[in-house]
Amino acid sequence: FPMSATKGILSYFSPASNEAAKRGRSKVTESRTSPRDREETCVTSQSDNFGTPISRAPVRVSLNEFDIVWAQIEGHPWWPGMITEHPGTGQSKKGLKIRYWHMQFFGDPPTRGWVQEKYIHPFSGLNDENAPLSVKSVTSDIRAACQEADRAIGMTESQRQDLIVFLPSDEEDMETEETRMKEQIESDGEEEEIVPSNMKKRRDGRKRRSGALSWDEKKKQAKRRKRVIVEDESEDEYQPAAKSSSDGDLSEGVPSDNSAEMEATAKTRKKKTVKPIKQATPKPLAMGSDEDDTKDFSSLGSDVVVKKSPSAAVQASAKVAAQTLLKFSCSPSQTERSKSVSSEPAELFLHETLSFLQDGKRRDKTGHLPLHPEFNPKTVYVPADFLKQQTPGMQQWWTVKSDNFDTVLFFKVGKFYELYHMDAVIGVKELGLLYMKGKFAHAGFPEISFGRYSDSLIEKGYKIGRVEQTETPQMMEERIKKYGASGRTDRVVRRELCAVVTKGTRTYGVLDGDCSDSSGAYLMAITEKPCSDVTGGESLYGVCFVDTSIGQFHIGQFADDRQCSRLRTLLAHYSPAHVLYERGRLLEKTIQLLQGSLATVIKESLLSGSEFWDARKALKFLAEGNYFNGDSTDTPTKIHWPDVLQSLLSESDSLGLTAHDDWLLGLSALGAITWCLNKCLLVEEIFSLANFTIYKPLDSHSSSDADDHQRSFPSPHQHLILDDVTLGNLEILGNSWDGSTSGTLMEILDHCSTAFGKRLFKQWLCAPPCHPDVINGRLDAVEDLMALPSSLTAGARTMLKSLPDLERQLRKIHILGSVSRSQNHPDSRAIMYEEMTYSKKKIGDLLSTLEGFSKAEEIIGVFDASLRDMKSSLLKSVLTVTSPDLTCPGFPKLSNKLSFFETAFNHELARREGVIKPAKGVHCRKFLGAACSCCCCVRCKC
Repeated sequence: FPMSATKGILSYFSPASNEAAKRGRSKVTESRTSPRDREETCVTSQSDNFGTPISRAPVRVSLNEFDIVWAQIEGHPWWPGMITEHPGTGQSKKGLKIRYWHMQFFGDPPTRGWVQEKYIHPFSGLNDENAPLSVKSVTSDIRAACQEADRAIGMTESQRQDLIVFLPSDEEDMETEETRMKEQIESDGEEEEIVPSNMKKRRDGRKRRSGALSWDEKKKQAKRRKRVIVEDESEDEYQPAAKSSSDGDLSEGVPSDNSAEMEATAKTRKKKTVKPIKQATPKPLAMGSDEDDTKDFSSLGSDVVVKKSPSAAVQASAKVAAQTLLKFSCSPSQTERSKSVSSEPAELFLHETLSFLQDGKRRDKTGHLPLHPEFNPKTVYVPADFLKQQTPGMQQWWTVKSDNFDTVLFFKVGKFYELYHMDAVIGVKELGLLYMKGKFAHAGFPEISFGRYSDSLIEKGYKIGRVEQTETPQMMEERIKKYGASGRTDRVVRRELCAVVTKGTRTYGVLDGDCSDSSGAYLMAITEKPCSDVTGGESLYGVCFVDTSIGQFHIGQFADDRQCSRLRTLLAHYSPAHVLYERGRLLEKTIQLLQGSLATVIKESLLSGSEFWDARKALKFLAEGNYFNGDSTDTPTKIHWPDVLQSLLSESDSLGLTAHDDWLLGLSALGAITWCLNKCLLVEEIFSLANFTIYKPLDSHSSSDADDHQRSFPSPHQHLILDDVTLGNLEILGNSWDGSTSGTLMEILDHCSTAFGKRLFKQWLCAPPCHPDVINGRLDAVEDLMALPSSLTAGARTMLKSLPDLERQLRKIHILGSVSRSQNHPDSRAIMYEEMTYSKKKIGDLLSTLEGFSKAEEIIGVFDASLRDMKSSLLKSVLTVTSPDLTCPGFPKLSNKLSFFETAFNHELARREGVIKPAKGVHCRKFLGAACSCCCCVRCKC
C-alpha cells in the first residue's frame, strides 16, 4: 500500500478514530492550551484514502477581517468563505470564552453565518494537502466556490470589500438557546430582536457583486433604527405569507467569473433574471406543547421587529436554524429541486412536464419505443401539434434537437449561445451557469466563452452541438422582400448545425480551446464476425481508428483467440476516447471486454446498415464525395484512391467500389467512422488529407521496421509483444493506484521536447523492437548523440521545445486552404461576432507553423558539422536535407517555399490586424497554392 493508505489503516484502529467512525464524522479535538491560546487555534480533520477520519494537529492562526478561510457549520461540509462584519451589528467576531466569527460563504448566491473559531481553517486552495476535506467529498458546488476563493486571495483588502453582498436581514445568526438567553439577560431586559422571515420585505433581487452597495452604505443601511413591538402570546397560529416573486432573483444569467465577458457585451443584451425555485418557508418547529405565538406583521413595513418572550425566542431560533441549514446544504446548486423541509412541491420546468419526453413514452424520430430492436436513442419524436405552438426560434431548436437528442446544443442567439430545457439543466449543473427568468429552463453565455464551456462539458463525456446563425436580421429582411414569407417560420433568421464534438472528434479549431494534452484521443470502430466452432472460439475483427486532431486513419482486420488478446493489446496501445460498435454483432466476450477495459470511455452502438455502413456503402460515399481529388470541382472520370485504400480494394472492380475479400470487416469499420464524421460535419476536412495506414498486430509475421532483415532474423516477430496485462503489471504507461503516469516507466524515460515526439515515443515504448539490427541502429544513434558537445545538444533541445505541434498544425493549415470547405460547410455561412478574434487566431496558427518549419531547418543545420563523424545511419537519414520530392529519404528542403512566405505579406501587420494583405505582385491563388504544397510535402515526407 502507499504510505498514506498504511497510515489510514493504522489510524482506523485507534480509539479516537473508532469513536469518530461511529459518529459518522471526524472527531474534533482541542489542544491542551490556555483559553487565550485556544482562541487563536483551529483544529480540523480529514479523511485518508480509505475514508477513515484522521485528526490533524492544531493549526495556530491569527484571524482578521477579510481573511479567506475554510469554515464549517456543524453537520455540513467545509466551505470556503471570507470573514466579514455582520450587516446588523457591524462586528466580525463575538464571544469571549467561545469565539465566533461572521463569515460570508462563497457561492451562487452567497450566504452568511456565525462559525465557531475551532471550525475555521486557513484557505490555501482546493489542492492543498492541508485542506480540511478529502478529494472524494468535493462536489461541483464546492469546486466552484473554491475558484471564487482563489480569485479573492489575489485581491487587495479594498477589492475584497466589493465582494461583500448585503444579504436580507431575515438570515439571522444560528445560535444555541443558552447563548441567546444569556445575551437577553445581560441587555437590561432588552431582548434580542428576532424577526420571522416573512415580516421583513425582501429586497427586490439580491444584487450581484457588480451591483452591490458600497461598504459604507451597507453598514449605514444595516444600522437603521427599528421599532419594537411586543407580541402577545395568545395570538392565533402564524401562517407564513406567500413568498415574494422577486425572492432570490439575480441580475444576470452568467456566473460571476464571467463578469469581464459580460461587460463587453452588456450593451447588446437585456438583463435577465434567474428563475427562482419555489420553496415554502419552513414553519416554526413546535417546542413541547406550546402553540406557535407569532403573528404576521408584514403590513407594518420592513423596519418593524418583534420583541418576543423566551418561549417565542426559542421557537424562532429553531425556525432560523432550519432556514440556515437549508441555505448551507451540501449541494446548494439551483438545479437540485429535491424535497426540502417544506411539504410544498418544487416547481417543474416545462420539459419535465412534456409527455413525449417521459420515460417509457419517449419515441425515436421514426416512432419506435425503447423496447423496439431498432430504437434509436440519439433521436426523439416531437409531435407536430406541440411544434406548431412554439415560437419560430424554438421550432428551430426542437427541429435540431429531434435529430440530436443525445447532444447538448449551444444555440446561437445574437452574440450569445443559449441552452434550453434539458440542455440548460446540464449547463447549470456542470458549468455553474444560472437560470434565466421564464417558465422553461434557460441559460446562456457569450460567444467568446464557447471554447472554455464546451471543453468542460466534453471532458465530462458530453456530446456538444454548435448551432450558428447563418443570417443577420438585415439578410432576413432582404430574403423576405425578394422571395416572400410563406409563414411565420420564414420570419426568423436561419440557423444551421455547424459542429458536433465529442472526446473522439476534437479538431481544436479557432473556436475551441487550446490542446493541453499531447497524447492522441482516438475515435475507434469495431465489428466482429465469429469463426467456426472448430477453431476454439476465435473471432475475426475489423477495426478502424483515427485521431481527428491529426487526421491519420488506421485500418485493420485480424483473427483473434477466445481471450481477445490482439484486441486487448490494440486497446492498450491506442487508447480510444470514443468507441463505435455494431449493435447485435459483438459477442458476449467482446462486450465484457469493452465494459471492463473501457469503463470510462464513450461507447455508442450503431444500427447495422443505416449507421454502421458496410464496405460497399462506405466506398460509394467516399467516391461520390470526391474527397481525394483536391479542390477540383469537375466531375472526376476516375477515382484517385490513396495508395493504402487502393490496396484494400478488389482488383476485379475497375470502379473501385468493391472491397477485397480479406478486408470486408476492416472497410466496414471505416464505414462506421465515415458515418460518425459525416454526422459531426468533419468528413471533408479529415478525408481530404488522404492519410491512411494499415494496422497489423504486433505478433503478425510482417513488420514495417525490419522488412529488409526478416530473412536473416530467425524469429517471426519483429517486436516484443506487450499486451494490456503486461503494460499494467509492469506499470509502463499507468500506475496501479490511480492510473496516472506518476512513477511509471513512461514518466522516467519520456524526455521528449515536442508533442509529436511524445506520441511517437509512446508507440515505441509499447512495441520495443526485438530485431538485433533495429536495436543496434538505435543504440548507435544514442552513442552519437552522447558524443556531441553538451552545449550543442542543449541548444538543440531548447529549439525543439519552442516548436509547435506541427502534426496538428498541418491539419489546421490544410483546412484553412480548402476551397471546397469554404464554399459548402455551414461554418462558412455562420455569422460570428468575434470574427476578428478568430481571424487573428488563424493567422497566428499559420505564422507559428511557418516559424516552426524554419526552426526545424535551423535544428538540422546545427548538426551539419558533426554529421560526418556519425556512424548511425538512422541519424544521418534524419539530419540530411534532401530535395522536396517524394523519392529521396531525409528531411525535405523547405527553404525555397518558406522564403516565399517571408516576403509574400507583412507578418506583424497580419498578426496585429487579423488580415493578410499580399504584397505587390503576389496573387492570392499562388499564395494558397504555395501553402497547400508546403503542407502536403511535409506530411508525405515526415
